[in-house]
Amino acid sequence: MKYFRKNPIARLRLRCIDFLWHLRMFFESPKSLPEKINHILIANPAHMGDAVITTALLRELKDRHPDLIIDILCGSWSAPIFEGHPAVRQVFTLDLPKLNRNPISAKAKLQIFFIGLQQLRTKLPGQGFDLVASIYAYEPSYIPQIRNLLNDVPIVGFSSAGYGPVLSQAFNTAEVDWHEVQHQANILQSLLGAPKESQQYQAWLGHSSSKDIVQKPYVVLHPGTGNPAKEWSVDGWHLLAKELIGKNIPVKITGSGAREKELAQKISADLVIENLVDQLTFSEFCQCIEHASFLVCSESLAAHIASAYSVPTLVLALGKTNLNRWRPLGNKTHIIDMRFSQTIEVREVLEKAQKMINEASLGGRQHDHN
Repeated sequence: MKYFRKNPIARLRLRCIDFLWHLRMFFESPKSLPEKINHILIANPAHMGDAVITTALLRELKDRHPDLIIDILCGSWSAPIFEGHPAVRQVFTLDLPKLNRNPISAKAKLQIFFIGLQQLRTKLPGQGFDLVASIYAYEPSYIPQIRNLLNDVPIVGFSSAGYGPVLSQAFNTAEVDWHEVQHQANILQSLLGAPKESQQYQAWLGHSSSKDIVQKPYVVLHPGTGNPAKEWSVDGWHLLAKELIGKNIPVKITGSGAREKELAQKISADLVIENLVDQLTFSEFCQCIEHASFLVCSESLAAHIASAYSVPTLVLALGKTNLNRWRPLGNKTHIIDMRFSQTIEVREVLEKAQKMINEASLGGRQHDHN
């Protein structure tokens, strides 16, 4: 069995769990898949960038099955992606402690989890789900909670997340070099068929109303990420911003949290930049990116949002991410791979950014409407 855990103790724990469930399932078979699926729960506890990728599947599902009722189970951090989404009826949340990035104690994270689990005990049963699709290939996933709360509903999902024996249909694509959207789509093949090429999927986020559209061209810089190890140097960002401003290109900088606010202040020192860190709601953040002429960012949510709006984007990749699996959807993104050599010259970034800005024709880009 292939698990996405490097720690041998963690892998052994998952093997033991699967072995015990395998013994139990000698006496209790997994639920059979339904012939007709009218109501599905899609479960993905991951963070917001992954959730944006999942919206591409919502588009596919609604295109093929307009009457399908879709509910979502996700972390509270990803709920803004799905709340009010035209394809989603209802959003349920459960924050798994290991995935909770809030700067709080482990005890507080456990308390949040158990409170959320208790709330789900009263909300999920009786919803009338025909199928639950657990589309997160990693551990921890929602599979054990779903099994406990909805033991009469068939579950399809990744055995690489553990608990494979309880799944009505188990998939393990750990050795397949696919984009994340293809891995997720594979779980839903009973509704979508075999996965398509990754470039054929398009993320689906709402558009702001026409009265909110900003006509003046501008570039967005989004230097922060959830992991500081993925971030480019302050000096690099400062020089990039200075170069853009020197060409009379308005610059906005976005982000959230105290650390990213401090980062933005350092980058914008002595420069005329519109600092929007911690100033935007999620909807306003999306709108800011949607109407940008160009985006430069680290590996972060911003790149995935830009992909949904076909905004030309330059991603500076410094982490250990599998870029083939997690790159933004669409063909408007260029990635400068700094993962193995963080000595990339600032000039190289500036030249690539300038080329893409010229191609974007500031102010003249037409937005794709969903």
